[in-house]
Amino acid sequence: MKDVVYLIFLWCFFGFVHSITISYFFREKLIKYIGITFETYFYRIVYNLISLITYSNIVYFVNNSAEIFLIPQPLRYIFIIISFIGFLIAAIAFFQTDALEFLGIKQVWRFFTKEKESSKKLFGYDKLVVNGMFRFVRHPMYFGVSLVFLFNPFISTLTLTDRICAVSYLVIGTYFEEKRMLRVFGTEYKFYKENVPRFIPYKFIHSLSNKTPLSNQ
Repeated sequence: MKDVVYLIFLWCFFGFVHSITISYFFREKLIKYIGITFETYFYRIVYNLISLITYSNIVYFVNNSAEIFLIPQPLRYIFIIISFIGFLIAAIAFFQTDALEFLGIKQVWRFFTKEKESSKKLFGYDKLVVNGMFRFVRHPMYFGVSLVFLFNPFISTLTLTDRICAVSYLVIGTYFEEKRMLRVFGTEYKFYKENVPRFIPYKFIHSLSNKTPLSNQ
């Protein structure tokens, strides 16, 4: 029970740090006390490194659980397939954005090469992406990562807790991300939001279920 409570604490800490450091309030303070140069060119990569370090604590703690076991076959293979599909969805969606900008590498490159191109308003987006995976859900990366978490074939009390925390955080994160998207893209994103599901591609699934086979001639 102590391990579960500690894992929940780690997720809460990760969520707190992640949410604070991505906020406009935090970025405004960075500009005020450190300067616009750091915020423009180095903030994103530092933000990603902080997120990586805080999340690594969670991964290390869960992977060192002595209770982990594999679910039985053939269910194991079903979980592996769905998890892999989730990985592909997340990866394809990620590369639909400007991946190097998203990671913060391009910003650092601009600083050292003295390029004057401005950073994207939302990291990795200079325009609203509505094609590819983004046709089915507004947050395909979060959806794909959720499938990876939920259908991980390794089971334990800690891994189950980890999945609940991870998916809950991703779902909550979509609300904050959409506020930023509305602030940047305005009416364009509002229209997109009204026509594409947030997290689960139920419209796509529904369209598949409504397709009827051709009648025999």
